[in-house]
Amino acid sequence: MKWSKACHLFVQMCPCQVAATCWIIWLSRNDIIFKHKSTSVSKLISDVKAVSFTWIKNRAGLAEIGWDNWKAFNL
Repeated sequence: MKWSKACHLFVQMCPCQVAATCWIIWLSRNDIIFKHKSTSVSKLISDVKAVSFTWIKNRAGLAEIGWDNWKAFNL
C-alpha cells in the first residue's frame, strides 16, 4: 500500500472510530441507567470494533479491509 493511500485511509477511519466509541459509550450508559444492565470494558471494546468496522466498510467503500484483520487489532 502506498504511503498516500495509507494516510488517506487513516484520515477516513479516525473520525469514524471516535464516533463509534462515543456511540457505544452512549448506548452502554443508557443500558446502565434505564435497563439496569452492567457491562465490561472488553465488551465495550469489542462493540466499538464491530460498529466502527461496519461503518467504515460500508461508508468508505473499503473492500480490502477484512473482519479478521480488523478484530485482530489489540488495544
